[in-house]
Amino acid sequence: MAKVFNNKKGFKVIQVTRGEMLCALSEYGCIGICDNCGSSDCKEGFYIAVLNSWFCSKCFYEWYAGATRYKEDEKFENDKFELYKSVLNVR
Repeated sequence: MAKVFNNKKGFKVIQVTRGEMLCALSEYGCIGICDNCGSSDCKEGFYIAVLNSWFCSKCFYEWYAGATRYKEDEKFENDKFELYKSVLNVR
């Protein structure tokens, strides 16, 4: 079940399976591949609002290790996060 992924850097992230993404978003063009590495083999992943992308777990943790959160991205990030929380039925 999709859920908010809390993290120390404060990024707005939803932990969500590939299947959940496909069920909720296939009509909008989601094809269930990692937006970083292009793999369709991953079952688990993370929607990263500031990037408006879904990464497999491996790519997410690699990205997160070097990621910096910028204040000027907050409005975009919040808008995307709230939209995807609604679409993925995250409370």
